[in-house]
Amino acid sequence: MTRPMTVVFLAMLDKLESIPEYGAEIDHVRTMLSKPLREITADFLFQQYAYVVLCSYWKEQYARREWEKFVKTGNADAISNIRKRAAIMQGVTHAEEWLTNLKRYIGWDHEAEYEICYLDTLPMIGPVTRYHLARNIGIDCVKPDRHLIRLASEAGYEMKDPQKGVEAMCRDIQKDINNAEKLGTIDVVLWRACNLRWI
Repeated sequence: MTRPMTVVFLAMLDKLESIPEYGAEIDHVRTMLSKPLREITADFLFQQYAYVVLCSYWKEQYARREWEKFVKTGNADAISNIRKRAAIMQGVTHAEEWLTNLKRYIGWDHEAEYEICYLDTLPMIGPVTRYHLARNIGIDCVKPDRHLIRLASEAGYEMKDPQKGVEAMCRDIQKDINNAEKLGTIDVVLWRACNLRWI
C-alpha cells in the first residue's frame, strides 16, 4: 500500500517537472547526487556554501536575489547582512582549506555522517544548514527544515529527533517508489512544493 506522503510526493514531482525552472532545479539535484564527492572543486564548495549561508533564515527567493547581486558585482559588500557577508568572506579565503579537510572525511562510513559533521564547523553552518550544504555538494541526505518537519509531523512520524523523523519519511517515500529517486531529490521536491505553498 502506497503511503499518503508518497502520493503527495509523486503529484508534486509531476507538477514541478512541468515547470521548466523547477524541473531544472530537480535535475540539478539529481546530477549533483550522482557525482562522486571527491570530484568537487573549492570554487564549487564556496559557491554552495555562500548560497546556503544566504538562505539561512531568509526566504529562498530573497536569498537568490542577494546571491545574484553578489555574483554580478563580485563584491561581498552587495550582501546586506553583515554576519552573512563576513562568513562569505571567510569562504573566499578558506575554501581550498575547507575542501582539503572535507576530503579527509570522505568515505569514512556509508551514511556520510562524518562529512556532514565536518560541514558543521564552517562559519554560520549549523545543525540544519549542514544538511542543506551537504545535499547541495552531492551528499545524499535530507535537511530537517521547518517545511519538512511540518510534513513529517503531519504524516505521523516521531519528531523527538526532527532529523530522524524527516529522514524516515523520505526513506519511506523512497521505498514506495522502488528507490527511483535519491533522498536529496525527495527533499528538494517536498521543500519546493512547501516553499510555493502547494502543500
